[in-house]
Amino acid sequence: MAFPNKVVMKNLCHITFDDGEKSFYNIAFPILKKYHVPATIFVSPSIITSGDNFWFQEVSDYNEKIIKRILSEELNIQIEIIRNINHLNVFKCLPISEIHRIISIYRAETKSQKRFSQNMSLTETIEVQESGLVTIGAHTLNHPILSNETDDISYHEITNSIKMLQELLGINIKHFAYPNGIPDLDFSKREIIYLQKNYISMAFSSESKFMTTSDDIYSLPRIGLTYGNMTFIKLKLLMGDKWESIKSIKNSTEVKNRKLILLQLSEKKLTSAN
Repeated sequence: MAFPNKVVMKNLCHITFDDGEKSFYNIAFPILKKYHVPATIFVSPSIITSGDNFWFQEVSDYNEKIIKRILSEELNIQIEIIRNINHLNVFKCLPISEIHRIISIYRAETKSQKRFSQNMSLTETIEVQESGLVTIGAHTLNHPILSNETDDISYHEITNSIKMLQELLGINIKHFAYPNGIPDLDFSKREIIYLQKNYISMAFSSESKFMTTSDDIYSLPRIGLTYGNMTFIKLKLLMGDKWESIKSIKNSTEVKNRKLILLQLSEKKLTSAN
């Protein structure tokens, strides 16, 4: 489903944030209030109520050598295949239950503890919502890569994140952002159907390009900014969807690496079945 023809995209811009990290509350939120800039933030209700971290926050600083050895052993993949692939991208090929199982193995082996909470609390989220500047959207319960999950788990992660947020905040949730958000790799038509069943009116991907009226309103693109000085940011905004094309020429992309891992996992599963 695309935008109605009457929508004009010229000079249109909207700022979105994913995950609900404390950096949003401590840094971005005060700036939005100062300049009266509206924005949307996508949060996971189980995270803001439990004080836990997302899985990717937990594994971000893991020792590469140790975690890749564990991944190699547990997934039965040769270490040479993943040696030059960021361990985060290997995790992104796994169901959420498998991710947490491997995290437990790493913690037991290294005697490491959970990291301190990096995300907003429920009280802070309510304050953000009541500011009148920030729209709250859902971002699943546990940030799984939805395409790696069964139908039941994908539906549960989407539906219950929406319902739980509505109960916690006392508002209707109409917007959603897919975890990681790469179209046809992280989500598919299945997830769009689940969102429609939950009366979500707009969903965002991480496809890096400028929005047009022909875009599907359940797979809206966004130009991501996570680091860089002002010159870098201006250049990336100026180039839009051309940025990723240039970047992929120089570097191996996440998509390429993850497809390689997914192929390996699929072959291992077929071998085991036979």
